[in-house]
Amino acid sequence: VVERLYTYDLADPQLALIPQLATADGNWTLDNKNYTVTLIQNYE
Repeated sequence: VVERLYTYDLADPQLALIPQLATADGNWTLDNKNYTVTLIQNYE
């Protein structure tokens, strides 16, 4: 089984992103070179 940072809500016509291993949306640095994502804690 492979877990992803995000998945899509296939029931939503707009294909909303749903965090799986991420806690929420990530953030780009001001220069748009790095994207930081916070991961969930205690994943098993």
